[in-house]
Amino acid sequence: MFSDEVIISIIIPVYNSEKYISRCLKSISEQKYKNFEVIVVDDGSTDSSAEIIKKYTETDDRIKYLYQDNQGVSVARNNGLGNITGKYVTFLDSDDYYESDRLQNFIDFGVGYDLTFTGYKLTTDQGKLIKEFNRESSSINKSEVNDLLVNDKIVYGYCWNKYYLADIIKYNSLLFKKELDFAEDLIFNLEFAQKSNNYKYLKDSSYIYVRSENSITKGETVDLYRKRLTHLIAIEKALEFDINTESRQKLYREYFILGSRIYKNFFLDENVPKKETTNVKRKLVQYYRYSSSTTQYKILSNRDYLKYSINLHFPIIAYYLKLIPNKLKNLMGRGGR
Repeated sequence: MFSDEVIISIIIPVYNSEKYISRCLKSISEQKYKNFEVIVVDDGSTDSSAEIIKKYTETDDRIKYLYQDNQGVSVARNNGLGNITGKYVTFLDSDDYYESDRLQNFIDFGVGYDLTFTGYKLTTDQGKLIKEFNRESSSINKSEVNDLLVNDKIVYGYCWNKYYLADIIKYNSLLFKKELDFAEDLIFNLEFAQKSNNYKYLKDSSYIYVRSENSITKGETVDLYRKRLTHLIAIEKALEFDINTESRQKLYREYFILGSRIYKNFFLDENVPKKETTNVKRKLVQYYRYSSSTTQYKILSNRDYLKYSINLHFPIIAYYLKLIPNKLKNLMGRGGR
């Protein structure tokens, strides 16, 4: 039925993924369903990722390689979107991979919808299952889709556990916001959902999301927290969409807890200019005042407000409070010897 037509386009942004990209591409080449294309966008890798990818393009003409100077994952995904030919498009992170029936499951049970959500399996680098996220298949109403994107542990705002009708992206010129380093996929999904009409959750956990060593050991650097400021911008954008009170409270919690942590880390780092630190605090105070005055419910629980306030007004105390659990573990460990 689909022998001559590309039905699924898979976009893979890559940056220095030499450790994982071969496993990723191998899992696609071994799919039971064959009518797909893969657009691999190399975001200026400096390792051997390009050489590995090109070897796959030599043996599988469904895999296409694109190179761009390092501009971030959003630009890489947008570059991929500009080159798709499939009816549906999905995304795959370069350190993750598919089980062999991933695409066939979608073709058999997921086509015919503007947006299809799936589950996934969370594993270690070595393939050990940590947890499976999945539920029974069901149609989803437009009135509930935004809340699932914001506040559902399975659906959420990821772009890699979803299939999108490509025409909706093309006709509405939908793109990932290149100015966002975090939660850019949430905003893309909310914008897509706004332009679409029918949705399905497909019971399928054949996407393997790998909790890699890099993601576990990544330190909380000042540069990372500067990028995290864009997460706050994304949350502000998400709050403009039609979502329920529970979802709003979840976003407000993320905003003020994360924002106050960023301020705390800036305050404690002597290399961060005082003006930059002060601006973060001013933004948080003003946005809290504005949000509280425009809602008819508490935007933070008492416990979360306490965390927010300590980070914001007593950052040194907050720093030492964070150390207490580790100190207690060490003491208990010594006592057990």
